[in-house]
Amino acid sequence: VVPASRFETFKTEIGSLVRAKFFTEQISSENLLREKQSIEQEQEKIEQALVQLKTDREELNAVHRRAVASIQPQLNAIAKELAALRAEVTDDPARQAEIAARGEQLINDDKNLKARLAAENRNYQEKLNSLDTQIQEAEKSLENIYKQDRDFLDTIATVRGTITLDWISVWEIMDLYLPGPLLSWVLIAAAAVAYLVYRRRSEIIIP
Repeated sequence: VVPASRFETFKTEIGSLVRAKFFTEQISSENLLREKQSIEQEQEKIEQALVQLKTDREELNAVHRRAVASIQPQLNAIAKELAALRAEVTDDPARQAEIAARGEQLINDDKNLKARLAAENRNYQEKLNSLDTQIQEAEKSLENIYKQDRDFLDTIATVRGTITLDWISVWEIMDLYLPGPLLSWVLIAAAAVAYLVYRRRSEIIIP
């Protein structure tokens, strides 16, 4: 892997290590537009989901605050009235019975309101935990897609390839260095050897 800006220099350096006949270059390209579009679409999808989750969390908090705000004053009013009833002293049996009945009603109302408040707090916490988990997962996914995009951009800015060293025989070396077909040179060499042998024999026979 080399930076794209150094690709031509790198090719020149590699090519200078061997003779031109021993150097074969193959270059291919790949269209990465679809991959880039896929990353951007996934990023947009996660970002929209994250915005919606955070909006849902804010709405949940607002609804919970309103629910607590509607219950708590009623509890305060009941506590205040109960304290007043318990502080009241009377010898009137009718009034005592009225106080007892009203006190019992207020206690029941207090229990019901506290049960509603506990249920509201429990449901709120469950929903809040769920939303927080989803937000954390979305943020982690978004960070991963950001990293994927950075890696993709780094890949675009580089050139990837391989260099392969192949074994070459003596005959292939001769074929590379000698002009024309190798078979022609073999036949020429054989003819030359045959001529020299014939001539040597002729020189030996002649007195």
